[in-house]
Amino acid sequence: MRQTDAINKAFIPTFQLTTGRGAGCNDKDVSNPLKRDVTKNSIEDDIRTKAAINIQRIVRGWHYKHPKIKALKSQGGQCSITLAHINLTNSKLTPCGHLFDESSLENWFQYSQSCPNCRAIIKPTKNKSLDHIDSILLRAAARGDINKIQRLISKGANLNATSVSGGSILHWAARFSHLDTVRKAHELGIGLDCKDCNGWTALHWAADNGNERIVDLLYSLGADLNAVSRNGGTALHLAASAAHVNTAQLLISKGANLHAITHNGRTALHWAARYGHENMIRLFHEWGTDLDIVDQDGWTALHFAAFDGNKAAIQLLIHLGAKFDLPDKFGWTMIHLVAIKGYSEIIQLLYDLKVDLNIKKNDGGTILHCAALYGHSETVRLLINLGVSLAGTTKNGVLPLHLAARYGHLETIKVFFQLGVNMNLPDNEGWTALHWAAANNCIGVVQLLNDLDIDLDLTNRHGSTALAIAIRKNNVEVVQFLRKAGAKESYLTQLLCCR
Repeated sequence: MRQTDAINKAFIPTFQLTTGRGAGCNDKDVSNPLKRDVTKNSIEDDIRTKAAINIQRIVRGWHYKHPKIKALKSQGGQCSITLAHINLTNSKLTPCGHLFDESSLENWFQYSQSCPNCRAIIKPTKNKSLDHIDSILLRAAARGDINKIQRLISKGANLNATSVSGGSILHWAARFSHLDTVRKAHELGIGLDCKDCNGWTALHWAADNGNERIVDLLYSLGADLNAVSRNGGTALHLAASAAHVNTAQLLISKGANLHAITHNGRTALHWAARYGHENMIRLFHEWGTDLDIVDQDGWTALHFAAFDGNKAAIQLLIHLGAKFDLPDKFGWTMIHLVAIKGYSEIIQLLYDLKVDLNIKKNDGGTILHCAALYGHSETVRLLINLGVSLAGTTKNGVLPLHLAARYGHLETIKVFFQLGVNMNLPDNEGWTALHWAAANNCIGVVQLLNDLDIDLDLTNRHGSTALAIAIRKNNVEVVQFLRKAGAKESYLTQLLCCR
């Protein structure tokens, strides 16, 4: 579930949100739903696991090691798992003599590294001399040693050898920026658009490194500028994420698709905004990119810049005309995300840019709710000083104060008290801040509210006091404190105690 989905439900009183709770709660070890993957590796999020690498190592070399393979190739074969006739060029013969479709065998190995037929333990049976010469070939390509590559091939090295990660000599040459080696690999017949395990071509590596000469060479040789990785990323995405402006300019001028999207609907502009690359944003704007294009969750470039606190990128995007009030599929605008993360400087910037800070979600939640939910006390103070309404409620009548109490944010509650908020205000169900604190075992908040002379005996729509709710939730420490503080034992609390 996306982090904004969890926050969206936070304003519904009956929803138990697992968010970062404050010092006022006993339960502090709760995961934060806002933890968002913002690393560069998310554009290549299909990296092989160690188990998958071990599988590849195990099955490697079986075809030429087993004596029966020639006979089987001459008379056709049947997969021992699926019992279907298989193409022997895509099959594997185990050392114990059983033939399998390669994909079926690899799927089997995810659960057990034994033969599906006889359950014999499978161990690597590799041609060590050939593996060794192939690895030397790949290292020579990574060093750009053309003469050594030619010698190794003359000695029997496999021109199409790949590393465990699936990289060919062309990949390694492009990765380490060896222009002549890239050209030589192409002359030797290596496909320009062959992909490694993550779906990266040589062009992806060249763009990621910002090597314009290799990008230009690969294009002149006929490489596909819009080849996609396993998650749909193109070379332009990589250039954008790494801030290689000149490389991106070259790719676009040669015909790269400016609006190509990954599998989650993100364009290169989204990546540029995520990492705060202003020059890249300007470049995309000059080439006519739609600044308000959304990914599959409804996030624009401004959402990404806001979430990661890229102040300069936000200022630039708004200056270029990007809309700051567009909601994502859950109703969150970039302004809500800024408040959720507690970026006070950006909030001040938005205020200076005449952005309406009283914008609401479809459920009525304001940015003050967002700041209170995550305990950003200084952000709460700033928002109120900038004119954000203290009285704003959701459709369920939930106040920012209620969210602060619900999740144990003591300092935020103190800010509300100092600014004159009535601590006894209820939501539409009659729940006060004390009800929420008692229900969520936030003993620190209960103690603080008692010190602020809150009414301990207010009831909700169902006649329950905070004490009754604490008893029902079996929050022993809260129950003991409220009784000691003088909370009245109503008929309902007595009934609950009897039960």
